[in-house]
Amino acid sequence: MRKTEMNEQSQLSLLVCERLQQLGLKQSEFCRMTGFDQGLLSKIQSSIITNLSLESVLRLSVGLRIPPTQILGLIDRLDLHELVLTAYEAESEGLMGFQSDIGSLASAGSVESNFFAKA
Repeated sequence: MRKTEMNEQSQLSLLVCERLQQLGLKQSEFCRMTGFDQGLLSKIQSSIITNLSLESVLRLSVGLRIPPTQILGLIDRLDLHELVLTAYEAESEGLMGFQSDIGSLASAGSVESNFFAKA
């Protein structure tokens, strides 16, 4: 986890503090509502931590009601957004292929007979 120099408030810290204020939430309320770790939120607000896991980014994004790309951009990790999109794209393509495979197996007979016929 990357740390900032003393007395320097990170862009992430500014965003989180501003959004919590706009939403009228205290740190403890936000954490109770979202399941976000209160110690981690405190370190983010104090600019002690400026690098987050993907899970933390997503939880923070949902809780603050902002797009995850806004947070990922601030921590210089937009590559994680691309990674998630690629994973979902692959999952979608894989499921479609899997569903068509099931359809052809159903029309050709059972999975076992199809498997042994190829062997």
